[in-house]
Amino acid sequence: MIDSLATILNQGLGYAIPMIVLLGLLIFVHELGHFLAAKFYKVRVETFSLGFGPKIIKFKKGDTVYCVSALPLGGYVKMYGDEPGKDVPAQLKAQSYLHKPVGQRIVIALAGPLMNLAFAGVLFYIIANVGDKVISPIVGEIATNSTAFEKGFKPYDKIKTINNVKINHWDQVKNIIEESPESSLHIVLDRLGQEKTLDVTPVTSENDNIFSTADKIGAIKGLTPNLHMPIVGVRFNSPLYKEGVRNGDHILKVDGESVKWFKDLSPTILENLNGSGTSTLTIKRFKDFRKSDSSEEITVTLNALNFKSQDIGIFIPEAVIAEVQEDSPAFKAGLQRQDIIKSINGNPIISFDDIVKNVSSFENNQGPLNIEVVRENETKVFNITPKMNNLEGEYGAKEDRFTIGVVPVLFAMPQTYVWKTQTFSQAVSRSLQQTWHWTKITILSFVRIIQNKISSKNISGIISIGQVAQQSWSIGLTAFLKMMAIISINLFILNLLPIPILDGGHLVLFTLEAIKGSPISLKKIEMAQQVGFLIILFLMAFALFNDFSRLFGS
Repeated sequence: MIDSLATILNQGLGYAIPMIVLLGLLIFVHELGHFLAAKFYKVRVETFSLGFGPKIIKFKKGDTVYCVSALPLGGYVKMYGDEPGKDVPAQLKAQSYLHKPVGQRIVIALAGPLMNLAFAGVLFYIIANVGDKVISPIVGEIATNSTAFEKGFKPYDKIKTINNVKINHWDQVKNIIEESPESSLHIVLDRLGQEKTLDVTPVTSENDNIFSTADKIGAIKGLTPNLHMPIVGVRFNSPLYKEGVRNGDHILKVDGESVKWFKDLSPTILENLNGSGTSTLTIKRFKDFRKSDSSEEITVTLNALNFKSQDIGIFIPEAVIAEVQEDSPAFKAGLQRQDIIKSINGNPIISFDDIVKNVSSFENNQGPLNIEVVRENETKVFNITPKMNNLEGEYGAKEDRFTIGVVPVLFAMPQTYVWKTQTFSQAVSRSLQQTWHWTKITILSFVRIIQNKISSKNISGIISIGQVAQQSWSIGLTAFLKMMAIISINLFILNLLPIPILDGGHLVLFTLEAIKGSPISLKKIEMAQQVGFLIILFLMAFALFNDFSRLFGS
């Protein structure tokens, strides 16, 4: 516990500068919105503060005291006459906030959140010009039994245009396909320097994206940008097997040169063997794939005399078992690490998704699953009855699903590159797209938490903000600006929630006043503010609890 606290304190020092820059700018922008709107309507602004509590730095210009305060967890603009029930001299009512028409007060309250939204747009515009890391529009490895393969796609095809629209990144491919169910798409590809064309009609499919409002989307099953990392499956008695390479080995380097993708392994190894007669592999071997620190690094030296063909004996380990969980049905039945699942109830297994689908569709009354595996050079058959488990999904929500307790060895990710817009209109368009995209995701995140499709554990506090600020800061300018833009949009949405003491709460009260035709009673306002304060206090405490739970792994 003491060590954990010491680690947090040390990390806190590293988080300080990025967090101060991020929060300072976002708070400044938000309060600037209120300030400018108040000035526009001739409301006297008494204080413009970044932070709360004792004032560290301050100076006065005109009627306003500008200051930086001790607690950097927010900020405020103190306007004259903003306290309900306080007497205001007749000659000063023209400068009083609560004596302005209700429409003007609505604009002043709305200006802060809108400045956060506008600031996010500006940041996304800057990112579009500086360059944003995007997924390359290159087809990844696809299964030979997939729809994508049947329609003519091949691994490493570069998608150039779809229906004459130039494609710069994979998001465009994904969006066009999803928006075109049962509509023919004319796709132009670059395949090894040769132009190829395909006419493909996406089928209508259920949408499993919880951050989308569409129930049905277009889909081309199996089409993915993911490339497999150089983690290998090794055929029994193949050249690499005889040299000591095993299922699940992660080949880091070939003769000192880093290898990023599985697809480059065979060509690189064979080229080196043909050139020098030997090749040295640097391999990371995991003792437990669930623990990143449970690996050892080994070297294997290959000799060209042992390689008589172009087939070095490796395959993508889609169905290789990395770990068998203790006390699971698979463990009790006798499945082991490095076993290759060949079929389940006679259904051939091509990918780990096939394993998940066959197991999760199990029914209690059907009897055990007949699972055929290859171990070394021997085929074994196991009868396994899956167990119902309450699992945590991608976003922390719980779901009940049958499992047998095996962990995959496969790791895949897309290729990325830095893409810059070329014109002003492109940059503006990209900015608007990204601003709307993240606004929609933020709103849907709140909705999905209420629906319990996303766990409330995802609600984060100041510690998590410090962590992501430091992480994005260490990656580079673009990552930091993008994180700032996303958090700015979160502040835009959060401040519009109809909670008293937030801008959204003020907007509700002002709207009720406009409908009623007279101010809300002081007693009701005070009650609403007390309730709002308790709600905010609870949310802050809950977010902080989640932060500490993540830090201490509970």
